[in-house]
Amino acid sequence: MKTLDDLKAEHLPRCDWRTLLRAENLSPEDETALDAHFKHFLPPGKCCMCGAQQGGDAISSALGLAKFTWGIQHGEGFCYFCKWPARAYHYDIGPIKKLVIILQYHPEECHE
Repeated sequence: MKTLDDLKAEHLPRCDWRTLLRAENLSPEDETALDAHFKHFLPPGKCCMCGAQQGGDAISSALGLAKFTWGIQHGEGFCYFCKWPARAYHYDIGPIKKLVIILQYHPEECHE
């Protein structure tokens, strides 16, 4: 399994909200708020540490294929296998009141 230092050395991309959302006529303040929030995360996908699928549809969840596990704090969780942290509920980001998408934290945002 990779270490935090291994992941940092990979220089993984940060999440860009423009690849996730379609928005028009945003104010500069809203764009700044979206940039500031999403830069803390990796783009959606498999676990950066162990490669496990994090989310999925109802069937994936029912079959146990989705490995995102809810944590104690509302909206936060982690990978079932390696415990890499993630967030599924994103609240009050510029024009967004609530967005549900599993995004793992970028390695540069984590420490041991």
